[in-house]
Amino acid sequence: MKRSHALIGGCLVVLLLTAVAAATGWSFHQVPRFYQDALDQQADPEKRQQQAQHLEQRTLRLVDDIYHADEWSQEFTASQINSWLAEELPQHRAHWLPIGVSEPRLHFTEDTIHLAFHYRDEYWDAVISVQLKPDIETTDCLAVEFASARAGGIPLPMDDVLAEMSRMLTESGCLHVWTQRDGNQVILVDLGQFGFQQPVLESLQVSPGSLYVAGRRLNFGDITLAELFLGQSEREALSGR
Repeated sequence: MKRSHALIGGCLVVLLLTAVAAATGWSFHQVPRFYQDALDQQADPEKRQQQAQHLEQRTLRLVDDIYHADEWSQEFTASQINSWLAEELPQHRAHWLPIGVSEPRLHFTEDTIHLAFHYRDEYWDAVISVQLKPDIETTDCLAVEFASARAGGIPLPMDDVLAEMSRMLTESGCLHVWTQRDGNQVILVDLGQFGFQQPVLESLQVSPGSLYVAGRRLNFGDITLAELFLGQSEREALSGR
């Protein structure tokens, strides 16, 4: 009788482990709805090319205004960005993507950017999704809060995600600082390092379907990232640019 009970117990444990493994595997291979929708919406090559061209035109206009205008603003739609990611990125800018990453897409909801991409290596084959909340920290600083990261439906350790992000930014020479907000990690990126004439980012609005940015030239007395967060050596490095 004891042997029968042990056998039954063993079978139940095996069944439980099998169910957990199956559920984990199913969750791991889940695809966010917005990501699948974005892939499906890019099926028309002609429309995709037009949207990608609109994004490039708006981006060039924004850069020109940042260099030459006292004030500037521009709005980008998720459709335009995803069309560019589908059309131009793999053909002409594939070297911008980290190894293993393909088909990145964006989705905008209120105050939040949802980013997802397909990641594949010898161990992984899943859609990674990240929730980002951008904000303006100082006149020359963009703050991006990392709210969550998932592989399929399974939460990813944020430490690993942030370590990889920091490594990539450091290798690219991008000046950044990490801090915390409401328990989440936040990256602060110095906008003055990109060669513009000290832009001041005054408005950054993420709305369903679109992203709006606006700003102006730097005025005397504006608080900068260097003054707020960086140490003396970093300040000297920034002032010497």
